[in-house]
Amino acid sequence: MKKILIVDDDLDVRQALKKLLSKYKPLLARSSREAEMIFARDKDILGVILLDGYLHRNDPQVNTLALTRLIRASGFTRPIVAMSSDASFRAKQVEAGCSHNIYKDNHEEILALVERELA
Repeated sequence: MKKILIVDDDLDVRQALKKLLSKYKPLLARSSREAEMIFARDKDILGVILLDGYLHRNDPQVNTLALTRLIRASGFTRPIVAMSSDASFRAKQVEAGCSHNIYKDNHEEILALVERELA
């Protein structure tokens, strides 16, 4: 079974998504550096990556866009989902390689997307 990588610097968000997606035994990261390490180790078993849309937004070395580009450059073709509510930032996320953008609080949509992608 493919796994989910959840990358968010907010503990409450990570825990809520971990509970929501528990049947998929998600892997959790609180920073892009942790996500890079997990990705390097587990990229072959990852089915979906859920990213905080504002992960270190002001640090171009470790933000959501840089992490997405790094993952895509490795050849990863599965969905990378940016979780944010800022419509103005969505175009940049798509340009970087995010395949979807979902409101972080819309658990129904997140669950539906994960179930569809991992079916």
